[in-house]
Amino acid sequence: LDRAAIRNGRLEVSGERYRVLVLAEMRAIRWTTIRKALAFKKAGGIVIALGALPEASDRMGRGDPVLNGTVRELFGVTAPGHAAGNNTPSRSPRTGLIADHPESVHALVDRFVPKDVSSPDSIMALHRKIGPRDIYMVLGAKRNSHCTFRATGRAELWDPWTGAAKPLFQVSMRDGFTTVRMPLDAREAQIVVFSPGEPGPLVETTDLDDVASVDVKKG
Repeated sequence: LDRAAIRNGRLEVSGERYRVLVLAEMRAIRWTTIRKALAFKKAGGIVIALGALPEASDRMGRGDPVLNGTVRELFGVTAPGHAAGNNTPSRSPRTGLIADHPESVHALVDRFVPKDVSSPDSIMALHRKIGPRDIYMVLGAKRNSHCTFRATGRAELWDPWTGAAKPLFQVSMRDGFTTVRMPLDAREAQIVVFSPGEPGPLVETTDLDDVASVDVKKG
């Protein structure tokens, strides 16, 4: 965190970028950490404290008025005030957010950060941007289920073993998001790649198990 740079509301470190910083039950914290968290929040990042707020640091130990002031600036309340219940949870990421349970963290992130991949199934997904391409790895999506990706362009399924690529036919496109019909079984990792270019024709509904190709005919 100390090495991370803050750019465009993101923490950037080791080639990765993060929109959310979670401080989990950190009663004692490095001074550089709380200062970086405050700078990140001021730059538009989202900071969430899970459980207790920081009440001591390596700057001056416990009872440090400068630390308490920094925590108040970040979360709207000091650690003693939070412990005494003298705070109202913020509903805006402009102020640091406080979560009492891990489930609350998920709810806060979902509220303020659009998911890169959403599905009716319980899935796991990774998203990388390499050059002009958005590359997703999805695990757990059932065959013929619909997944919505935060990407646009030409959608393809890439086979990491052979290098083969085949088109994926979009179900819908709206506001920078694209929904596609997933071609493989839930136990298989599906590499979905969006490349620049015109998307293929939409296949909004079909009762076919698989769609091998789509021809557009006029008239």
